[in-house]
Amino acid sequence: MNDTNRKLTLRYCFALAIVGILLGISYSTFLLYFGVTKADGYLINLSGRQRMLSQRIPLFRMLKDRETNPILIKEIQENLDDAIRAIEQAHEVLVRQSLVGAHNELYFSGKNALDRRVREFVLASRSPRDPSSAVLFSAHKINELLLDLDSAVKLFEAVDLAHKASLIRIQTFVLFLSLGALLLIGLFIFRPMTAEIVDKTSMLLDSNAQLIAE
Repeated sequence: MNDTNRKLTLRYCFALAIVGILLGISYSTFLLYFGVTKADGYLINLSGRQRMLSQRIPLFRMLKDRETNPILIKEIQENLDDAIRAIEQAHEVLVRQSLVGAHNELYFSGKNALDRRVREFVLASRSPRDPSSAVLFSAHKINELLLDLDSAVKLFEAVDLAHKASLIRIQTFVLFLSLGALLLIGLFIFRPMTAEIVDKTSMLLDSNAQLIAE
């Protein structure tokens, strides 16, 4: 009987260890999901902000060229400088995240690589008297840049969806493993333990009945 109890106890501890490991994996996946979602959301927002700034910079340039009030010109210039710094900083972060896959092709492949075009755009924004600046700030060039920046936003959104889908699949798999472990615990641990309790209870009742009869 003691040997049976020992075996059941070992099984019970082993089952609890498995359930604990599965719960740990599930919790880790849960934390990873939110971490990845937060990081991807940050990149999507940064990419969208870069697109917005690429529209604001030509607007600031146009307002500055039309303005005659020195105070307002200075204010517009400050806003323009802030926008240029912001788009440059955003670009450096996005480029570091775009070293593989479709992002790599969009940012670095061919003469229309987005990395080169954004850097040229930033440089032209800082050098308004440069002859090439007028070409880069033509409506056609600005629209081309906006379309490519739009593509970058969509790519970051697609990566976010892919990450979420993968983590949800992992979480679902862990959930089914946990349910399977609980089923096995019920079949191989609690069922034998219940049977043993029933047997012992039956034996005690029989012994009690014999004592009463005697």
